[in-house]
Amino acid sequence: MRHGRRPPLGVTSWTVKYLEWVKRDVHFAVKAQEATLLDYLHKVEHMAARITRLDGAIEEAVKLAPPPMRAVIEALQAMRGIAQVSAVTIVAELGEVTRFTQARQLMGYGGIVASEDSSGERQRRGSITKTGNAHLRRVVEGAPGRTDTGPPWDSRCANGKRISAKR
Repeated sequence: MRHGRRPPLGVTSWTVKYLEWVKRDVHFAVKAQEATLLDYLHKVEHMAARITRLDGAIEEAVKLAPPPMRAVIEALQAMRGIAQVSAVTIVAELGEVTRFTQARQLMGYGGIVASEDSSGERQRRGSITKTGNAHLRRVVEGAPGRTDTGPPWDSRCANGKRISAKR
């Protein structure tokens, strides 16, 4: 933290314990700095409430979704690193999945296909083209290796420790 403030030993940054430490022990003599700190803390609490509210809205939307769409969302959640928010994002970005008759079409839509430099007999494949849906690509590429840590206000962060969670 700036101004030479350090949390006590055993308190990891951006955990529940860290946030409690900031609220309890970090104060400034200069009124402007104290006001800024309080504003930042208010913003963290506001964003936590917003995330909770949006997660609830997504949960409700999934319950009201047509059965085929719910089935795709549930199937996607069976994959490592993909929880409800990621699954709903993928379905929202793809639309009706059955419109893709081949995996190649789906991968092309997401821009997750290798670029190619060909001339005569020579073929050279490069990195992915990134010409498709960038939001879809970001969610799909990031999910499998994701070991997100929940934000400090997330109820999944028990005992002030970060935990692995799929989003």
